[in-house]
Amino acid sequence: MEKHVEKKFDILCLGVGCYDVVVQHVPTDMMSQEYVVIDDITSTTGGDALNATVDLTRLGMKAGFLTVLGTDPWGKSVYADLERKGVDTSAIQLRDDFHSCVSYVLVQKDGERHFAINVEENMLPLYNKDIPDELIASTRHIHAASCNSLGSMDDELDVLFRRAHELGVTTSMDTGWDPTGRWFERIRETLKHCDIFFPSHYEAVEYCGGETDVLKMKEFFRNTGIKIFGCKLGAEGIFVTDYKEDIFMKPLFRGQPVDTTGAGDAFCSTFVAGIVRGMSLRDAAVLGQAQSAHIISALGANNGATDIHTLVQYAKGFGYEIDIKE
Repeated sequence: MEKHVEKKFDILCLGVGCYDVVVQHVPTDMMSQEYVVIDDITSTTGGDALNATVDLTRLGMKAGFLTVLGTDPWGKSVYADLERKGVDTSAIQLRDDFHSCVSYVLVQKDGERHFAINVEENMLPLYNKDIPDELIASTRHIHAASCNSLGSMDDELDVLFRRAHELGVTTSMDTGWDPTGRWFERIRETLKHCDIFFPSHYEAVEYCGGETDVLKMKEFFRNTGIKIFGCKLGAEGIFVTDYKEDIFMKPLFRGQPVDTTGAGDAFCSTFVAGIVRGMSLRDAAVLGQAQSAHIISALGANNGATDIHTLVQYAKGFGYEIDIKE
């Protein structure tokens, strides 16, 4: 993935943006009690692709957000928050007929979280016909960060990625749980035009028909068309391969997480940014792990994101010297 002529975006993130209500700290037996007293309730923004776009913007990349927001109070609040955080909002479509995604994030004392979300209305009312070639050509890379939450676009993603490749734009995909149960069959054609594929381990198990060994998962995806396969392993870290080099990496974090929401989004988007910048596989993985560590150190899905030079210094504390390819 080589650098080329100046474009409007380094990375265009496709997917969902949410208005998040974060409830902290909920007891694990909350549903067995008539009422509970919690520490705090905070409103913020979230959603896989929104988190990725904010993380990339904080990193210093030129990031765009391709999504649909409603003109309801929740959508307006999300839009305003993105503007406050310096995100380029020019690719966002505002629609009167769309009910914006609202998510209640229930955070336990150990940082683990559970979600209550208007799932059916979370699906993105976006189609290939709504995405002009001019927008695709304006970016170096498209990162589909909310796969399996995209509604009809999930079944058109292969078309979008093929269009991107035809225009010289590289692609990546981060997934969520597939409610249709189709798993690999749903993404088979998309993977032919996908450069980087990075599911969570429990999702990869489903894609691979029950396989749990990441090295065997690697082989499962070898001939699908992807160039880089990765797997998020939760508290165990990450695995990533370009089919020349395999990397297992533990989290770059010490202490108790504040909120683990958005950690995977931060790793994937920042790793992708490293590859787009021309960094090595290992250095991109270190950068992603450093950003993920900052995310789980703060409340909210993207509030902890920071700049690339802070991440470089942070990584040094774990013994990693990385070349960010400035």
